[in-house]
Amino acid sequence: MDLLDLLNKNSLIIREFIKASGYEPSFVEAMETSENSGYFTPSLIGLEFSIGKDHLVDTIHIHSDGHHEFNEYGGSLPEGIILSMSQKEVNHCLDAASRSGGPMLSPLDEFVIYWDKWNRDGYSLHIEYPDDVSRILMVTVSR
Repeated sequence: MDLLDLLNKNSLIIREFIKASGYEPSFVEAMETSENSGYFTPSLIGLEFSIGKDHLVDTIHIHSDGHHEFNEYGGSLPEGIILSMSQKEVNHCLDAASRSGGPMLSPLDEFVIYWDKWNRDGYSLHIEYPDDVSRILMVTVSR
């Protein structure tokens, strides 16, 4: 299944997707102040799903190996990108980013990252790179 097809899907579909991957889904409820109701974080398959208060997939995080202790996602990535691409290769593949930034400290840890964002029809694509921009650390797809 194409990961983009999972955006806006009911959380029950995500449970089945994770089970079909051979893992037991684990749902973590978000804090009351969060815009989300919770998260599925099946780190062994390299994905993380944020579920909105409407019980639909709001965001999908696709991790490279070891990023935030996740295994690398082994499936197809949106728009033909691959995790081994450098920032330059990604920008050649996807055209110029809508916005870019870095160097900056990642909001989730102490790593220095660079990032690019593309606004698409119906979703946005956000890609983070390490400080040498030699590969992709994480791809985030949001509705």
